[in-house]
Amino acid sequence: MEKRKILVVNTTDMGYSGISSVIINYFDKTYNDVQYDFVLCGRIEGGCTEKIKSLGCNIFIPPCSRVRKPLNYYAWLKKLIKSKGYDVIHVHGNSGTMFIEIHAAQITSVPVRIAHCHSTSCKYKWAHYILKPFLNLELTHAIACSNMAGKWLFTKKFEVLPNGIDLGRFAFSKELRDEYRKKLGICDKLVIGHVANMNNEKNHMFLLNVFELLLKERQNVCLLLIGDGEIRSEIEVYIETHQLKNNVYILGKRSDVAELYQCMDIFVLPSLFEGLPVSLVEAQCAGLPCIVSNRVTKQVNVTKNIVYLGIEDPDKVLWKDTIMDIFDSDTNIDRAGSVDILRMSEFSIDRNLDKLLNIYN
Repeated sequence: MEKRKILVVNTTDMGYSGISSVIINYFDKTYNDVQYDFVLCGRIEGGCTEKIKSLGCNIFIPPCSRVRKPLNYYAWLKKLIKSKGYDVIHVHGNSGTMFIEIHAAQITSVPVRIAHCHSTSCKYKWAHYILKPFLNLELTHAIACSNMAGKWLFTKKFEVLPNGIDLGRFAFSKELRDEYRKKLGICDKLVIGHVANMNNEKNHMFLLNVFELLLKERQNVCLLLIGDGEIRSEIEVYIETHQLKNNVYILGKRSDVAELYQCMDIFVLPSLFEGLPVSLVEAQCAGLPCIVSNRVTKQVNVTKNIVYLGIEDPDKVLWKDTIMDIFDSDTNIDRAGSVDILRMSEFSIDRNLDKLLNIYN
């Protein structure tokens, strides 16, 4: 039987986190069953597409910006789809602007047109609200990473396909913990971790404010910031001017995030909004207690080791105190056992493969 031809469109940057990690995780598990091509609209981090290329999948880079020249991008995409004869288009994004891709597929008679929502907000809200009704008219399948994300984008019935991960990669390892803490020079530190793109929605400044309060009471703490993005320079200036350089480590984009989770003691995510954060699933798999904002879906709390706090707290004292309580707690989390809890959950990628392949077929 001839394999189904799937065109995957990533409307955001292609890297090692967020939407990209979901795309790569599902690709890694299903490339034997279908034939993939990819359209990548944003920046591409070095190395993250090597396996895709090595397996003979085509990667197409638009000749113009999807954001600045949407009509030119639409014309190019329509021509590409028509020339290749795809059975399925699977568009990953956050907003009604996915109508551009879905309409190009509809006009070229692609039978299965999937819009896959990964967040509960977006940058271009005016475009989102204008195009959202048209997107819902022309898609054939609506997928969301969570109920909150689905309600944000879809006006029709949608299917929740959680952001599954390859759990074995993130399972706790004492050997890796010791190795990476030594490598980073933090063997004697209490380590707070944060994995996210550096943009306003991830609320880095709030986190730095909390950390400053904590540092006044505990000198042996450090903060690992893993990620990069548009506000990195702003974060660096804040760290410099507030004399935090000895305690805050900006590690940038990393391909070894799974290993870095091991050396953390607490994971903190004070996001302004989220769909379903992959990093929070990964952190739980590594057995970390997590403190997150009340804007994050409760659906992700599998290990019951997540504390939800309001980000409206002006003085951040509750966040600081909660971190200290966890550091001082006599209750030891079975970090190695957390992966077994996740294996029974909807976030095990193996439990979601049939659902995705059934949609494709």
